[in-house]
Amino acid sequence: MKRVAVPGLVLARAASLVEEGRPKLPWECTESNADFAQFQECANYLGPNGFDAVQVSPVTEHILGSEWFTKYQPIGFGLNSRSGSEGQFKEMVAKCRAAGVQVIVDVILNHVAAPCQAAIEAGGAVVMPCKGWAGSPYGNRRINSQDGWKGPELFHNRQAIDGNLLGNCPVEEPSFTCPQSDPPGDCTQCDFKGLPDWNTGLQPTRDILVKHLTELHDLGVTMLRLDAASYVSTEDLAAIINQLPWDLVYQEWWGGVPLEERSVAVGHYRDQKYGLKITNALGVGDAKYMPELLNISHGIDGIPPERAVYPLTFHDQRTFEADRFVPTFKNGLEFHQQQKFMLAWPEAVGVRLFGGYTFTDMDAGPPGNCGNGRCQPFPVYMFNDAEPRCMPTPTTSPLATDYEGWVCEHRWEGIAGLVGFRKACRGLPVTQTWSESSIPSVGLGRFAFRAGPDCFVALVRGGPTTGATSALGGSQA
Repeated sequence: MKRVAVPGLVLARAASLVEEGRPKLPWECTESNADFAQFQECANYLGPNGFDAVQVSPVTEHILGSEWFTKYQPIGFGLNSRSGSEGQFKEMVAKCRAAGVQVIVDVILNHVAAPCQAAIEAGGAVVMPCKGWAGSPYGNRRINSQDGWKGPELFHNRQAIDGNLLGNCPVEEPSFTCPQSDPPGDCTQCDFKGLPDWNTGLQPTRDILVKHLTELHDLGVTMLRLDAASYVSTEDLAAIINQLPWDLVYQEWWGGVPLEERSVAVGHYRDQKYGLKITNALGVGDAKYMPELLNISHGIDGIPPERAVYPLTFHDQRTFEADRFVPTFKNGLEFHQQQKFMLAWPEAVGVRLFGGYTFTDMDAGPPGNCGNGRCQPFPVYMFNDAEPRCMPTPTTSPLATDYEGWVCEHRWEGIAGLVGFRKACRGLPVTQTWSESSIPSVGLGRFAFRAGPDCFVALVRGGPTTGATSALGGSQA
């Protein structure tokens, strides 16, 4: 049996693939459609290495600003954004589809951007003094579109209570509860973080959102991530998204057990607890608890693996400095080992990798030039470079803080090979395990497992891989 060694992980690869029922390995990038269109990341790396899909951040026009969250405050449904033009986005989708990589768009169906100061000062006047990234006007619960203005009557508001079309119940922080809603506690009717909440129970509102999704689908987008999904009711979401035949829909989810009817009517869930279990075992807890990973089967109790998409990290999971409790690139080699284990372990159905950029500010957007709020990210590929300009694979934990730019965690050493390993071994039963708790000679901080007859993995925490399998016995491994 052939073994391939990568830092912290020893594995053997099987020769045949497990039949895949749906895409299982999306990769989330954070910015720049232009890089995909011009340098064909899908054709050069993602497709050849077996990635099923690429997820991009919201592609609609948004507010001005350099922060990451500006893209999550849409001011309309035009496809010109900080990430690139409508034409570049179309080209990216076409090239990714040609490379066998489907496209997931992070869509925002819950809200629009908060009003700028000029709109607030205008009070109830019917004006749109604010400008979006591409120059489109918007106001307080008012956006512009190809078929005219969309006003506050399409959003949840307090008109029935006190006649106020421009006000609404808040989703209160830090509890994220809605005691002012009617009925109390129904946050699907309230403004999340002060962002005007679409009244998705109205047919005209649904028609607007379906039109946006139809445009994406017509361009070749086949999958969706639903941002702030828990703030839209099951009935409303189902009525909007089920107008089109998506290959995959998954919801941003922060915990709690969803109703079965939501799973059936809407789709899968982002389940971050699975990744945190990996982090706790390989980064936070004592090494003696590592063998607990040999029993990991799901994240949140009540969300089965076949209904989950498991990330290790995501765009708004950040820390000022390296924090072993929070998996980010700042944890260096430790984080890398965690994402490699997530790929190697066969139990999870769908896992998602991440590709981002460095940050020291919790609100920082991608590296780039900013002027008048119209920030343009630096390309991942510069000029005629054949390879992207990304952080090299880390060799220490935590990382030094002097590197600035794109991180590209999905390109770190060993990931491409493990994508192939996962496609061969995902879903196979774990038939044998080795750990210090059952075989003392294995040693603390080491374990191994076999999935099916041909897939073998040995992991060492905090040390070299040399000799990692010696304690397992030559005839067994």
